[in-house]
Amino acid sequence: MKGQAGEAESQVDIGNLLEEIAADCARRGKPLRTHSNGAPALPLRRGAFKRCMINLVDNALAHGNQVELGADRIGGQIEITIDDDGPGLPADK
Repeated sequence: MKGQAGEAESQVDIGNLLEEIAADCARRGKPLRTHSNGAPALPLRRGAFKRCMINLVDNALAHGNQVELGADRIGGQIEITIDDDGPGLPADK
């Protein structure tokens, strides 16, 4: 994640961050659904993590019409998903 060296870690509420990304997308006319089920605050480099998520979301929005960004607590881990209805990769790839 380029540019992370100067950024300190802080506790980041994942659900709030996902909602912030969705609001940014909405302002650009690109609807994004979000969900966060039990995702706690995590120690992250907030700006670097947000840039990473936006990059992946923008890619999904470029190839699909419906995109969902989610965070779910699964046991002791957090699973971040970006799901879109785009064509996906060809079977031979």
